Amino acid sequence: MEVNVGEQCTFALCKRLDFLPFLCDGCGQVFCKEHRTQNSHSCTQIAHPPKNQAEATAPAFYLCSLPDCGRKEITEVKCALCSQTFCLRHRHQEDHGCSVLKGATESPSLITPAPKKPEEGKGNTRKGAKSESCASKVALMKMKMNAQGAPSIPQEERIYYHVTLPEGSALPTATLFFSKEWSVGKAVDFIARKYNLRNENNVATSKKLLLFLPDGRAFALQDVFSSLLDIVPSGGTLMLQYQ
Repeated sequence: MEVNVGEQCTFALCKRLDFLPFLCDGCGQVFCKEHRTQNSHSCTQIAHPPKNQAEATAPAFYLCSLPDCGRKEITEVKCALCSQTFCLRHRHQEDHGCSVLKGATESPSLITPAPKKPEEGKGNTRKGAKSESCASKVALMKMKMNAQGAPSIPQEERIYYHVTLPEGSALPTATLFFSKEWSVGKAVDFIARKYNLRNENNVATSKKLLLFLPDGRAFALQDVFSSLLDIVPSGGTLMLQYQ
């Protein structure tokens, strides 16, 4: 009695008898172990996923738009001014040389300087103004002795402020220095890192961590300190709060 054991590989260049043949899910033919995969026997029924489906399943990475950078982020970080995508290192306008910021005027976005009061009794107040100026210089010198900041900032760029921190912080007030070339957003990030404050300014639905004047007016994150010195000169007070 004849016993049929195994089957012959249907691959044209093989035809090997295999005792444990494999059935292809694509073309339905029988193959040996060597030619069981669709690629190995040039299967005519290989399913290619649609291009848009392959793109949808691929992991999303966001490439920094700054030339010669090449860094990628798993979350999209867009500049609020030029709307381009950047890595975390170059997200601030001054760090990626924002074209919109370069063309903007020197005036701040959200704060309008208070109108100057007319000079009255200039001769009578000259002595008092001189004393006030001297006291301000002494106070600024004391701030410079105790202020903390990034050591890499050149002395000639440093500006000094008393900063009231958000409620619940480890310290109520900090004496800090920033670079006058920094944006407000970069200063906020620096304070948040230094004092472990929650900072989700890149998340659209979260509360923003902002710098305020004592009268409650907020600075825009893209404002540069060099354009704000007439409003809040070095030696002044700022408030950091959530809004």
